[in-house]
Amino acid sequence: MDDARDTQSTLALLKAIDDVAPSDHVWNRIEASIAPAVPARRAGSLRPLVTFAAAASLLVAALSFVFVATVPRQAHAATVSLVAPDGDLRPGKRLLTGETFHAPTYVVLTLPDIGLVKLNRDTEISFTSPRRLKLLNGEIFAEVTRGFEVESRDAVITVHGTRFGVRASDAPSTIYVVEGKVEVAASGRTLALDGGRMATVGADPAALDDDTLGWLARHETILLTLDAPRAVMKQGDAPAWRIAFRTSSAAPLPIEALRDLPQQLYVKVVDPNRKEYTARLSTGITGREVRHGANGLIRLDVFTPVVLDYRVDPSLFPAAGRYTVTLAYQGRQGAMAADPVTIEVR
Repeated sequence: MDDARDTQSTLALLKAIDDVAPSDHVWNRIEASIAPAVPARRAGSLRPLVTFAAAASLLVAALSFVFVATVPRQAHAATVSLVAPDGDLRPGKRLLTGETFHAPTYVVLTLPDIGLVKLNRDTEISFTSPRRLKLLNGEIFAEVTRGFEVESRDAVITVHGTRFGVRASDAPSTIYVVEGKVEVAASGRTLALDGGRMATVGADPAALDDDTLGWLARHETILLTLDAPRAVMKQGDAPAWRIAFRTSSAAPLPIEALRDLPQQLYVKVVDPNRKEYTARLSTGITGREVRHGANGLIRLDVFTPVVLDYRVDPSLFPAAGRYTVTLAYQGRQGAMAADPVTIEVR
């Protein structure tokens, strides 16, 4: 799924590349290369057409100059790179400055050389410039570099390299920062917000609560990996393997409590005779890097991976030979699988 989304985003960006107009030098080379092929008897008949075309080109150029000088030029500000499955919108749509865009569902926009902006369902925005977004209604979450601004109905947020969100569905606006720093200008005063803080316009800052990021969590993905440091093991050995859950999500993603997690993890094994079987990792799992959240659940986000140690059960490999092992998870965060690992048992 991650690979598919990356490919989808790349294709969307390719579609957004501006067409390249050949220069006069290119056209001159083309004309020079085909000129010898034009029969001499037709050369005279072409001259009036060339003269007329030249005059027409000058007229078009003059009119184009007047048009460009009098009409503001729309610039490419963003490209739709990801859309939740329940919407009709497709990746690849280009957003230009001055246009109003309505997100019918969860949408991710790629901003060239700036970063990403995630839009909640029914959010409405417009770009006044490639580096200034106007939030007309709804909620956004931005992962952008410095030099970017967000304008809501009652505030202007200036970015200093950060991950932050703005909710403007109701007045006053709410601004929250996961990482980095923003400056909020509203009601004649400027407020600096650091990571882990949030504020509603006109109120004092407070600690950022996880519920504020809940709308993001529903659309984030998790990468599951299995690391077997030794590709060769002796029959009967019980080496230590490492299991890791990672995500790029700024929103907290809850996973089962550590005592319950082994019941959600299992391996699919293909033995040397190509026979397949499945086994749950009900024992032998200990926490290596685990942060506990509400209700005893494990908390996963971009800053806090979940890393577990698993002491291999020798009965998984009853005979010598080459095995293929795939780690899988089926729990609170749905179903996912790690890349297969090959183990040689001797």
